[in-house]
Amino acid sequence: MEVTTELVEEATCSKEGVNKHTATLTFEGVTYTDSNEEKLAKTKHTFENRVCTNCSEREYSVGLAYELSEDGTSYEVVGLGECSDTNVWIPSTYEGLPVTKIRQNAFLNCTNITEIIVPNSVLMIEVAAFMGCTSLESLSIPFVGTEEIEEINVDGTHLFGVIFGNSSFDNSTEIIQYYTPSENQLEKSRIFYIPNSLRSVTITGGTFKGGEFDNCSMLTNVVVDNEMTSLPKSTFYGCEKLESITLPDTIETFGTYVFGECKSLKSITLPKNLEKMDYMAFTSCENLETVEFNENLKSTFASFFYCEKLNNVTLPEGFTTLGSNTFEGCSSLTNISLPSTLESVGEKAFSSSAIEKIVLPESVTTVESEAFSNCESLKECIISDNAKTGSHIFVGCTSLEYISLPYIETFKDHLDQDYSYLSFYFGGQNASWNYSSIPATLTHVRIGSGVIPTNTFLDAKINTVTFGNGVTAMNDNEFVLISSLS
Repeated sequence: MEVTTELVEEATCSKEGVNKHTATLTFEGVTYTDSNEEKLAKTKHTFENRVCTNCSEREYSVGLAYELSEDGTSYEVVGLGECSDTNVWIPSTYEGLPVTKIRQNAFLNCTNITEIIVPNSVLMIEVAAFMGCTSLESLSIPFVGTEEIEEINVDGTHLFGVIFGNSSFDNSTEIIQYYTPSENQLEKSRIFYIPNSLRSVTITGGTFKGGEFDNCSMLTNVVVDNEMTSLPKSTFYGCEKLESITLPDTIETFGTYVFGECKSLKSITLPKNLEKMDYMAFTSCENLETVEFNENLKSTFASFFYCEKLNNVTLPEGFTTLGSNTFEGCSSLTNISLPSTLESVGEKAFSSSAIEKIVLPESVTTVESEAFSNCESLKECIISDNAKTGSHIFVGCTSLEYISLPYIETFKDHLDQDYSYLSFYFGGQNASWNYSSIPATLTHVRIGSGVIPTNTFLDAKINTVTFGNGVTAMNDNEFVLISSLS
């Protein structure tokens, strides 16, 4: 009889292996075989820097101090105990029961700890649990605040700073975090002290309610690793040193001021499911250069207000509403690619940007007042013949050479009288709206449709006028008003 062994599946630290044993016997010319399988025990983990190189299992800290919960169903971390780790990785279970709470002052004045990882089994982190952790650099938590809550309470226990407490300690920064308990209540604030050394935070669960990381000026890196659907008002407002933010693709909306004043943020990739950005989402992110837009985004509203280094934007197909002030003050934005689905351009949408040429797609039906105001580098602007335009959309456009307008709109001046001068597109809201507001650089005007009113070109210095097929009538003497016409 011959016995052979075949390794079917090799054992690893995460699963058992399998050996197949086959016995072969030949008797009187007939061969008989039989086989069976042997389970192989899992191998030991191979840890490097306390992470298994094969399965990424962590080598959790031992020696932490625990106490059994009042109901006897879980354990709570009450102190560092005999643990000497500088990287404290709290296990999800202890003696067969889940670890569900970190008590107040559990890590009080643990000055040697540089990293803490809290498992998702933890349901509560009490106030000041990490007070005095003066060397803490990295923190991973299953939610922000003391526990996951459905609504903001008056005490602001959903705020990040609450787990560090409101008492000053060495190497700490005083921060003021603002929050609004409900729509019917006034904004409130709380003062906390967070270690200056803290740079990186990872959130592995929970949802945000608003203002969680407001004014956390020491953070440079945040990872949101859960399936939340929104970033509400001021979530990361005032995080001045934030350089990197990783967000889940499940997020659908950005609230107002969500990344406002994040002055060190240079680039961001928007979540795939993001559809809407509310007012001032990235306002005054003065070093933001690159935004990778997602294909589901539909609208913006003052979203990149005074992002002074933002350049070369490409908006996705399906995007419809470029709201008011979206790119106002973007003084490095020289080029933008607009989708064929764009429907409206809001008031001051490009005001004071560095845009040089813009061609609005045929889908655009509305261009609101001062849409391109003070775009001093703008030389050419083409507005589709389908659009309705607001007044003084080109005020302050001192380099403009060519414009294509759908028609000549009738506006009311500061005396509430109707006028139809070309210069009204260039006059400021409080100006007298005379011909002098038209830049000397403007040499060519195209008008796509409608009736050309009397005095449209009064004292204009242009030398070329082009009419589209939709122009139906004009005054015979209108061109006499254009002294420079060639």
